[in-house]
Amino acid sequence: MNLSIALGGVILWGASLVGVYFYGVDVGADREVAVQARDDRLATKANDAAASAVASALARIEVKNVTIQQKLEREIHTREVFRDCRSGDAAVQLFNATPGVAASGPITAGGRELPAAGSAR
Repeated sequence: MNLSIALGGVILWGASLVGVYFYGVDVGADREVAVQARDDRLATKANDAAASAVASALARIEVKNVTIQQKLEREIHTREVFRDCRSGDAAVQLFNATPGVAASGPITAGGRELPAAGSAR
């Protein structure tokens, strides 16, 4: 066997290994791009499904305007912080504005006392 033929065979084999390596890297990069594209499609699909579910849930919400009187009265009678009028002028005004709970009248800035209670319902 001729030494130049053997050396040419080894060089050809090494070149084929380098070619296979670069082909594998290229295929791996293409595979990664494909995986990323699949993940993007799944994320978009999940996002669209979530947005659709939220829109459906928001469409079913029923808004009600309800006047709460008994809860405020119960809180004022049962919690000491409201009984002693330490909650501030806004709560006193809200309590005084509730019909049938207290007689309406002007609230003085330093007064912090509730007026006498009106008749019970």
